[in-house]
Amino acid sequence: MRLANPFYDAAFKFLMADEKAARLLLSAIIRENIVSLAPQAQEQAYLRLKEDPADQKSPLAIQRLDYTAVVLTEDGKEKDIALEVQKMHLSLALMRFRRYLGMQLVNSSQVRKGSELAPRPLYTIYLLNDTYPALLPDRPIVRIQAAMYDDYSDEELVFPIAFRDSLHQRSWVVQAPLLPYVPRNSTEEALAYFNRRYVSSDRAYELEIDPSCLSGSLSVMSDRLLYAASDKAIRDLLEAEEFSRLEWEMLQEKNKGMAETIAYQASVLAEKDSALAEKDSALAEKDSALAEKDSALAEKERQIAELMAQLHNSKKE
Repeated sequence: MRLANPFYDAAFKFLMADEKAARLLLSAIIRENIVSLAPQAQEQAYLRLKEDPADQKSPLAIQRLDYTAVVLTEDGKEKDIALEVQKMHLSLALMRFRRYLGMQLVNSSQVRKGSELAPRPLYTIYLLNDTYPALLPDRPIVRIQAAMYDDYSDEELVFPIAFRDSLHQRSWVVQAPLLPYVPRNSTEEALAYFNRRYVSSDRAYELEIDPSCLSGSLSVMSDRLLYAASDKAIRDLLEAEEFSRLEWEMLQEKNKGMAETIAYQASVLAEKDSALAEKDSALAEKDSALAEKDSALAEKERQIAELMAQLHNSKKE
């Protein structure tokens, strides 16, 4: 069965537009039961070619989805959170991720508690279709959360504190190329639709996967991605995105070739400059030697002139 690849923007947007599918995926990643999910403003931020004088937008965008959510805790209480999802084809510089995180920290919705306003705890999920060099190479999913310790005893304080929870976000980083072929838990099973191993060999925007091999609870995700793969309007968007991606890769290869050529030419020029500098140094040494010889010769001529003058004076006497 062919499904749409959710790493493509049109497919991911269509998948996450279904609240049940979005709750299922996000709940599996954060391992908490999301009982309600409300989408906020969505944003796409594009890479730009610095070498391009027109500063054209790259087709490879960071797709960012912001939500407010209610999570049902283990003790049956409800917890309000702000949840941000950033999906990207390629790994990026940390400063770009941090920029969006900072925007969310500033703009995240507040929740009223009694007569006071308190910020929601922020959860951030990074879905990468590439490996990030700074992370461990054999860890497909990394969970990052702030720990709190007593400074004197070094004892970890595990009870919830609003001050910490409001200012320190929890993060999950998913490196899709490292997801195992056989899921080891429910989180990896829900992320199977992002697994590169299922990408079609002839159409990168499609997956070749048998949903029956996965849990029946994931059928809502399979159904959405199946519909996205068969709907003409969405397929047109997927094909356009794939065409743009291929163009981008060709342009990157071209730029890489140009950069290598420029680097080689610069290396050749540097070698020539070095050789010329050595010749100039050798000529300077020769000039210095000639100057010393001229000086010695001038000194000898002066001495001879003095001797001749002394001889001439002695004859007169």
